[in-house]
Amino acid sequence: MLVLPSITVKLPQSTVEARHWPIPKHVELADPTFAVTGDIDMILGAAHFFQILRYGRISLGEELPLLQNTEFGWVVSGECLFHFLKNTTRNSEGRYVVKLPKRDELLWQLKDNKYNATRRFFSLERSLGSSPDKKAMYQQFIHEYVRLGHMREIGPDEIDAQPQYYLPHHAVMKLDSTTTKLRTVFDASCRSNSEVAERCPASWSHNLGHSRDDCPPFSNPPVRDICGH
Repeated sequence: MLVLPSITVKLPQSTVEARHWPIPKHVELADPTFAVTGDIDMILGAAHFFQILRYGRISLGEELPLLQNTEFGWVVSGECLFHFLKNTTRNSEGRYVVKLPKRDELLWQLKDNKYNATRRFFSLERSLGSSPDKKAMYQQFIHEYVRLGHMREIGPDEIDAQPQYYLPHHAVMKLDSTTTKLRTVFDASCRSNSEVAERCPASWSHNLGHSRDDCPPFSNPPVRDICGH
């Protein structure tokens, strides 16, 4: 347990008008004053999250939050928690794996960016060819990435599958680092001829004037991972 003078700002940041929400009378809320801004006393880690969940989930209606039953009573939760519960798994090492959200209606507008990604790959090859040490570290990273199951080689029948997006990457060196001297940066902003790709943020970062919700995922199959061997 870690004790801090303050965990975060008061939440919600402003009082929510929830008097007319159709919360069933039999529901005993864990926090009856959830809609009133106030201090946060404690945060549970992900390792304990699933242990407090109990059977029971109630939808309050369209554009309203959900009620989730827990050991402490019913809690009010939004779509983020619902996505977490629906799409979260644990791998063989006990780590939690959460799928990225996607919008299928935009995913199919994403066109091929193979030409630009291939040019970036050749540039990467030239850069690695001039530095044997850097190339060795980069190859080590790529092989480790494959071993961990984060990427795989696509088969011949997947070459022309749609939709598709090539995900270029490059190396960033930090020789004075005591842990990781080489860091690999994946560039999800590599443009295609698609208007959708041009307005999407790099690596899901928040770009000024853009929303993450406008963009399809770059991690769902088939992703073309341009890598050296």
